[in-house]
Amino acid sequence: MTPMGQGIGASLGKAKGMALPILLCFVLGALITVAEPDLQVLAE
Repeated sequence: MTPMGQGIGASLGKAKGMALPILLCFVLGALITVAEPDLQVLAE
């Protein structure tokens, strides 16, 4: 996970506009929201 986070951080630092970071945060938040209930089912 750390290399992926470092890669994302480096690419966000090079971004000229704020559209990409906002879009990326929205997509990651949506994916986490969708995946979290599935993980609870698998844990039981």
